[in-house]
Amino acid sequence: MTANNVEPQMPDETPTVVVLLSLIGELVSDDTNQASAFCLLLALAFLLLRYQRR
Repeated sequence: MTANNVEPQMPDETPTVVVLLSLIGELVSDDTNQASAFCLLLALAFLLLRYQRR
């Protein structure tokens, strides 16, 4: 994947999301525990969406 080259056109919160995604990606590559990382990713995405809508 070339996630580092992709820069989505979004507000200033995007860098934080990119950092979180990169950290989760490193956890997946280290632990190979993709199910737990995927659940964590869904939880983070849900919390971020709720936080942005307030």
